[in-house]
Amino acid sequence: MTPTRLDAVLILARGQSRRMGQPKGMCRLEPLGTTLLAQVVQLYAGRGWSVTVATLADLAAPYRALLPESPPVGILALSGGDDTARTVLESWQAGGFGSRGVTHLWLHPVDMPLVQAATVETLSIASGQAPASLVRPVVAGNPGHPVIAPSALLDWALARFSPRTDRSMRDVLSAWCDQGGPQVETPVSDAGCVTDFDAPADLDRRGKDKTP
Repeated sequence: MTPTRLDAVLILARGQSRRMGQPKGMCRLEPLGTTLLAQVVQLYAGRGWSVTVATLADLAAPYRALLPESPPVGILALSGGDDTARTVLESWQAGGFGSRGVTHLWLHPVDMPLVQAATVETLSIASGQAPASLVRPVVAGNPGHPVIAPSALLDWALARFSPRTDRSMRDVLSAWCDQGGPQVETPVSDAGCVTDFDAPADLDRRGKDKTP
């Protein structure tokens, strides 16, 4: 019997963002005036998926204050250390996603708020056609976000690497592919998949295109 699919979203917001002068998720995107965190949450609102923000313990309450009551969004407070791979693996372990039956975890950095809803739909279809595969968008040859990680990948990574690994997420995903783990790279034209926000000036010019 094929297991029931259950998608969940992990918003990666663990960094202190010193170059921004405040945590990135709290920054406001001009001219919209909404926070980066709110933009990412809204992207997934209405899909019925569980959404969790992975952040630092001292940022949990401030982020909670920014979130709407509906749809409900969980907060996962972690200790220091903001590398993406460490955040993902610690969150997968501490958040109990596996015990809740989550089969696919969408990994979305909070500083990438310009991803389009049509891209989420495109990636969802691609993942549905290849449910065992790592799925990621590719814009003009550049890999981007969000990344859809099947539970098998995350369980494998936990067994191979410490949850407090200092390896990069790129290394972890490359290791998965090198050992035969399936991957689907989905071409999209959405520049939001490769546009992040690193400095205050980016907020006024709606970010900058970068290769992750």
